[in-house]
Amino acid sequence: MDPCVFALMEISKQKPPMTAHLPEPCILPVDEWLENNRDCVQELVFELTPEAQKAIFDAKTNLSKKIDNLYLELKSFDDYGKSTIKEMKIHPDTFMQIAIQVAGYRTKERLVRIDPRR
Repeated sequence: MDPCVFALMEISKQKPPMTAHLPEPCILPVDEWLENNRDCVQELVFELTPEAQKAIFDAKTNLSKKIDNLYLELKSFDDYGKSTIKEMKIHPDTFMQIAIQVAGYRTKERLVRIDPRR
């Protein structure tokens, strides 16, 4: 490690990044990886009962219905950014929590309760 970088990290009391100790990533093509690791790969064959097959089919059908009923709209808020939030002396997490609560109230016309046990 460069002595200057180490000195700067000591001054700022930061730990060196973990990536400094990792080897360079090596990405192999799938065919080459399979050829080198043929003994590590084993096909798993599942024998599903008719009840299990029906349960999987029903779950897939229910998920498809839910996806068809999903409405998603993304909006960008450009009126102000983090500097304004800092000027208000509000923590960003608090600001986001309030934003989620307001959005939930406007959508469901009631307060949204977030269960902390999840």
